[in-house]
Amino acid sequence: MTSGRAASKRSAAAAVASTAPGLARILEMSVSNCREHDLSLRQLAVLERVDQHETTPGEVARALSVTPAVVTGLIDRMERRGYVRRSESPIDRRRVQIELTDSGDDVRECALSGIIGTLESMFEDFTDEDLDAIERGMRLLHSVLGRPSVSEHTTTGRA
Repeated sequence: MTSGRAASKRSAAAAVASTAPGLARILEMSVSNCREHDLSLRQLAVLERVDQHETTPGEVARALSVTPAVVTGLIDRMERRGYVRRSESPIDRRRVQIELTDSGDDVRECALSGIIGTLESMFEDFTDEDLDAIERGMRLLHSVLGRPSVSEHTTTGRA
């Protein structure tokens, strides 16, 4: 690896790291604007995962890089609120699947609309080129975050 490449990787990592706290604050604030649902970002992440994939609690835990106990607590709370339901796998009765309910889909949509609306208003003065660059960068970051090796890096601190 060249020193220029190493410097570029470090600079990109520093930019993401310095952006994360502010972005997290904006996301939390936007999700909390959907007050009637009292949803956290972590719960939204579970709803997004369940909406996109037929999934089990263990798969959700791996996707979010948290312990199964954390996911069990999240799913318990969301099931009590009627956002998700547990069901037997049609293939293996020992497996439990998590399904999104209509109410869960509604709260997911409400939270996402709040986030998107907040970000759209923040992007008001950006050029089309800036917006394209943000979208391209976020898609790249999303693809990196979706890799199985990410949980290893987040738990060990290795890059």
